[in-house]
Amino acid sequence: MRDDGQIILLTGFLMAIALVIVVILANNVLLTLNSPALMNPQERVRISDVVDLLDNEVRSALEYYEDEGIDEYNATMKLRGELTNLSRFIEYVYAQHGIVLDIQINTSATEIRRVYVVNTTRGGIVYMKSHEFPEHSLIIPIDDNQWFLSDSDSSNDWLSARIFGLVYRTLNDRDENVTRLDNYLIPVYRILEDPRGPTRDNINDPYGIPYSISLRAKKVVDGKNGTIVTSSTSELLSLKGGPYIISAKDLNPNTRKLILQEAANFSIDVYELDDEFEYSWTVYILGAPVLAIYPEEQANIDIIIDYFHQAGLSDSEFILLNTTEIEWGLLNNVDILFTPHTDISDAYDPAKNLTDTAAWKILNWVQNGGVYHVECYGVETVDSTIELADGNLHPWYGFIGIDPDPQKYGKNYDSEILDTIFSSNATLFLSQTYTTNGLLNKRGGHTPSFYFLAEHNPNSIPMANTTTGDAMVLTYAPFGEGHVIYMGGHRQDVDDSQNPTPSRLHIVFNAFMLAKAEKIVPVYEAHVEGVIRYLDGDSEFMKRINLTIRSNETAPIFNFTGQYNFPGSSQQIELSFIQPQNDYTLTGEYLVKVSSNASRVELYISNTYLGNMTYNSTSSLFEYLLNTTLFSPGQYVLEAIGYRNGNSAMASVSVYIKRNNSSGTTGGTGANWEGELKIKVKEHGNKVEIKFRVWEDKNSNIPLDNANVEIVIRDTDGNVVYSGISGYTDNDGKYEGELRKSDGNAEWHIKKGVDTSSLNPTTWEFQEHRTYTVEVTVSYGGEMQYFTKDFEYRR
Repeated sequence: MRDDGQIILLTGFLMAIALVIVVILANNVLLTLNSPALMNPQERVRISDVVDLLDNEVRSALEYYEDEGIDEYNATMKLRGELTNLSRFIEYVYAQHGIVLDIQINTSATEIRRVYVVNTTRGGIVYMKSHEFPEHSLIIPIDDNQWFLSDSDSSNDWLSARIFGLVYRTLNDRDENVTRLDNYLIPVYRILEDPRGPTRDNINDPYGIPYSISLRAKKVVDGKNGTIVTSSTSELLSLKGGPYIISAKDLNPNTRKLILQEAANFSIDVYELDDEFEYSWTVYILGAPVLAIYPEEQANIDIIIDYFHQAGLSDSEFILLNTTEIEWGLLNNVDILFTPHTDISDAYDPAKNLTDTAAWKILNWVQNGGVYHVECYGVETVDSTIELADGNLHPWYGFIGIDPDPQKYGKNYDSEILDTIFSSNATLFLSQTYTTNGLLNKRGGHTPSFYFLAEHNPNSIPMANTTTGDAMVLTYAPFGEGHVIYMGGHRQDVDDSQNPTPSRLHIVFNAFMLAKAEKIVPVYEAHVEGVIRYLDGDSEFMKRINLTIRSNETAPIFNFTGQYNFPGSSQQIELSFIQPQNDYTLTGEYLVKVSSNASRVELYISNTYLGNMTYNSTSSLFEYLLNTTLFSPGQYVLEAIGYRNGNSAMASVSVYIKRNNSSGTTGGTGANWEGELKIKVKEHGNKVEIKFRVWEDKNSNIPLDNANVEIVIRDTDGNVVYSGISGYTDNDGKYEGELRKSDGNAEWHIKKGVDTSSLNPTTWEFQEHRTYTVEVTVSYGGEMQYFTKDFEYRR
């Protein structure tokens, strides 16, 4: 209803404007009708202006539909209705001037469809494509083919940052008065590789991307000596971590010389390709991003400034923003924003002039295509601040959904890059790093790692977690048209002993290269067909309408082949728990089952990653054997996240875990009823008595009568021993009975309440000194409640 109301308001507004335009058009028609008769009818009538009016209506509607996220079908239906209404309105205005104008919109041929365009400024899908590099293309390694990463002196490893400084200057055509390269924009390609180590190639990798590639090349810049090499011997390079390549087709003798000289100044080794090279997983970077740091007032701002200075960038090549400047809208000119270890929640402290308005500006900037990289203490404070500014517009917490509980962060362990980097081309791009077997050094600080909330952004992708497997170190999420990257650790360039850590620093610089990486985004395209017939008493003619309009006509079209799955596309992931259901009690080893059309499903328990679920081809379900004895008794949330072609979906259930020897009654959710469950073994173990009573309000002694009761008894492994016991409570809210042993069989005998049981005489299964769990499910008025109690069977 809200969408329909907004459409009506939009249409009313457009028609109000159209009224003025149409009246002018009609007056023009009357004016030209008084012109000499020798003029052609087509010249006497401004019929093209009517087409322009329809054109403008379609463009406005496209922009609105896209902003509101209206799907293609509903957008098509709304557009057909709007154009029909507008056509009748134009006909009416012309009729008031004695002119018959008949506009017939062919509604069956008028539609809105989604097409895909290449764009560098927004969207979450990085355009990963095959490319052929000609001989003499330049290679900038990021691994131990750089002299400072291969020598025995680790203190100079910080020079890794200069690689990204060189790429930034190569891409930059803004006149920042730094080098002669400022005046050029030379595109750079990034090779994407598997950073997890040579033994993990093709494991959970849908593309088969190699860990390393071999190229024959010769050195053209000796970074260690800071010289350009005029002659060198061809050698076979084994390149890892995603090197940069500048195609020879994008170079001329002057720009080539400028790049080589800048590399020498930066002490960076550069190689020249000795032969043609084709690679299937490249990303095209078309420009240097505008870099900014916020908030300027915080002491820890120097952390990010140090990154940029290590990259060789001057203060004129990045921006420091304060709150007032963000409120003024200066963030709109920025491509990537960095927030270091800082308490951005002070944005709600008027004494520091950090306002919720600034937080709202940041949120909308990301929504509209910005890239936001946040570190350490900023991670939870940014998410908390954005949650307040967001006003619960999203069904999850903050940008991504980081648990703000202080007990949910602070793990300082080594970390490793996860298989989930293949969930999105953006995460594969961000994970490119010079590291050994996907391992990242541990980092201290206020927030070296963090946890997801259960209700987090379903598009969040954990990229690296602690080697203990219980906390996130690096995570990514598309947010609207932008990207958010959270990274644990006080700073990424050095470890706690001040030793350089290039692998983590590379991840930081990957983020700002992501801002200008070529991406594929879906846009709306409208096709409108129809006929305009004109009759003024003296002349009659017809004009056909055939309009094709895209909401972004400046971006080149991308021929969609099905390799990518875009957020908001028609390919939806289905995901649901088969077992357990909400409020089940789990004991022992419990087999979790999930139904999904995803290609991979991860399982979490209260934000702790358990692992990938196994697909059972027989049952067509994803399964995971959960050992509940590893967890303390209590309530938990099981969460399954499914991934397919860069898209994701989430489902969760709330469960109780009880140890084998635990006892007591635990209530579920969904109703406020109060119940009491008693179990007693009687007469030498030949009877198990179950007494259950439930109240709407126990204090007022208001029983819940005629409520449906179902009873299941499980063993310590969670296996069902008896089921099929059911009935209704009596006027006192009671349902009671006994399982009796008779000739080796178990029989259910009702004592109080109404019995509807389907438990026929079956084998007596209770065994001496074993613990069992009685689960009672109560249903009434569309609500449901669960009660459980353990007992030990003794003769």
